[in-house]
Amino acid sequence: MRVVQNTGEFEALQKRWFASLEPETKTLKLGAAYSYALWVLIPALIFLGSACISYFTVKKKALARIKELEHQLELERERTDVLEMEHARQRYVINQMSAVSLVEQLAGVSGNNRDY
Repeated sequence: MRVVQNTGEFEALQKRWFASLEPETKTLKLGAAYSYALWVLIPALIFLGSACISYFTVKKKALARIKELEHQLELERERTDVLEMEHARQRYVINQMSAVSLVEQLAGVSGNNRDY
């Protein structure tokens, strides 16, 4: 038996007949780990980079649009104020005309029969 062990024939027979019974230990080599990491990390970094770029681009456009809408809202408020002032002036004129008409009716003066 010692002769078989010393020559290495015992290990060869053991591998040939009993290797399938022993659990296999698979180790991940460092080069393969780097390869897997690159296949995962590079697309992830590209995705995150493009997401950040699009986020800041959209944010910049949104802020510019908000500023533009605020400016338009300010202009509309100014136009509304002008229209309200004009409407108030027209109501004043109409009320004055009604007051003159009322005074004429109370005085008994009608259209063509005015005494001057």
